[in-house]
Amino acid sequence: MLPKKPGKPTPAQPIEEANPHGEAPKVRAKTEGELERQIEKVKRDLSALGDLRPGSLSTQYNVCGTPGCRCKDTPPQKHGPYYQVSFSRKGKSSSKFVRKEDLPTIQKQLKNYERMKELVDRWIDLSTELSNLRLTQNRT
Repeated sequence: MLPKKPGKPTPAQPIEEANPHGEAPKVRAKTEGELERQIEKVKRDLSALGDLRPGSLSTQYNVCGTPGCRCKDTPPQKHGPYYQVSFSRKGKSSSKFVRKEDLPTIQKQLKNYERMKELVDRWIDLSTELSNLRLTQNRT
């Protein structure tokens, strides 16, 4: 999970109101409407993501078995770079080589996947907070 960005209140944090008199900020709880709006924004952001790809991208350089090849020199000039995306899905680890011309697309998909995980975590946090708020309101 990626760290939360500083400066933005997380769902568990109440919103602090600015105070023009230099006093300590007053803390107010989020309203049901605010939480619902934030959830709707998360849903919109999710639907706008585009293609997703789990995993991580790595760069590799190889040494071949051909005698006298430049990769056997001192210092060696290895073959590459070769790009590879590694991932686990449904309990199975896998990796695939990526062509250099496909790198921008793969990088965007990896970034979208990470963003999707952040958004889903935020949605869960907001939904839990909304549920707790509604349960509290039903008691009163």
